[in-house]
Amino acid sequence: MDNEEQSFLAKFGKAISPNCSMTKVNEPLTLYRGPITIEFGDCIKIPDATLTWEWRREPVILCHYCPSEQQRMTGNAFDVLNKAHKIIFNNLGVSGWAKCFESYSCGSTRHQTLKLLRPIVIGEIAPVISVKVHIVNCHDRSEEGVQTEGGGYVGNGRLTLKSSDWEILVDKVPEHDNLERQLNKYGGQAITHVARISRLDNSTFTVDTANEVLEGLRDFISFSTGSKPRFCLASGYRKDAEPTWQIWEACASSTWTPLSNWSMLDFNAGQVSRAFHGYIDKTLDNDWKNALSLACSWYVQAKTRGIETCLVLGQAALELLASVLFETSASKPWPKVEWRNKWASQRINWALNKLGVDTALPPKLTSLSSFRSLDENKPFENGPHAVTAIRNAITHPSGEKFSQFGQRMDALSHEAAKLVLFYLEHALLAVIGFNGIASAESTHGALIDCRQRPSS
Repeated sequence: MDNEEQSFLAKFGKAISPNCSMTKVNEPLTLYRGPITIEFGDCIKIPDATLTWEWRREPVILCHYCPSEQQRMTGNAFDVLNKAHKIIFNNLGVSGWAKCFESYSCGSTRHQTLKLLRPIVIGEIAPVISVKVHIVNCHDRSEEGVQTEGGGYVGNGRLTLKSSDWEILVDKVPEHDNLERQLNKYGGQAITHVARISRLDNSTFTVDTANEVLEGLRDFISFSTGSKPRFCLASGYRKDAEPTWQIWEACASSTWTPLSNWSMLDFNAGQVSRAFHGYIDKTLDNDWKNALSLACSWYVQAKTRGIETCLVLGQAALELLASVLFETSASKPWPKVEWRNKWASQRINWALNKLGVDTALPPKLTSLSSFRSLDENKPFENGPHAVTAIRNAITHPSGEKFSQFGQRMDALSHEAAKLVLFYLEHALLAVIGFNGIASAESTHGALIDCRQRPSS
């Protein structure tokens, strides 16, 4: 490597090395291999066992071993009693609790598997200067180059997220591109990224504080990718070398879904990193913290669980944001009693207009724009009216609310689902004060591909 190349690479930070990595989707991860002791009557000593993270219907941590002839009856007793037993990992000096998961024989060899019931903590949970976590099924939104372990360069391998107090680096794992191709083709689960969180002033923090930051990061990534990643296999560091503690705990399953939302617009502008600061700062406001988390959760479910769920949860999220916005507004358009008596469409319409999101029906949504009710031959008043009317018709299919749509319900509900996601994305962006290509003032419809007129 010549001096010019070394000088070029010196401009980029070194990639974060994952503690656990995989080369293909759903590949088991080996966490421990060595002797174990099981407390069951007399202690059962197993000279060679393997603890693995396995991607079943729900990810689980399993301990596999082959019992001796004398231990086979004990293994059968595990199956019958179905009780939790203490398992000691001799080489680590730590223990956990497990139950029989499965057992089978292959010729003269019997295989016994125990399922870990509680997290295993290696080391002492003490304050640290950084925490590393592995991220499952996360769409890549990286914006910066990094140096690989081998000294090479990877373009756009890192996403740097900063708030007033924190810096979070999210890096692609070495096999990311291959794993993403497999996920796009077959689905499944894989560790796609590794993240490191630390304070800007490099001071120490507790694991409880780290969990609060990770909750905010999870909600923000869910909003910025439209899917819910999972965090696992955390470790804390006092220095950059060996971890002070590690936690082995299975996470919930994560579904890989195509990426399609606001963060795809003019991505080179670095929208995601710029939006993060406002999101985290807004969660410091107690009036907004829980509302933002819940709205992001409903947003992900609305995107991934069908048109009917999209309309129901999308409208619920918009009503939630409208209610918090009304309560926190210095000047209210109506008294509280009158606010409660307003139609949902009126409350949502007021909130979107206040946030700078145009509520006129986008012309590209031709079914919604051309609709006329069968009973009065009237069009929708605006977008919120269309969304709520169609949502009400779906949840009350036997009444007059449904009959006025005739045979056009499929087309109307499909466009209304796009519209409610459009409103929810840009309402959330406006709430966190984001100014960019996907902000309310310069709205581009990532899902409906239309440009709004500027708000007055």
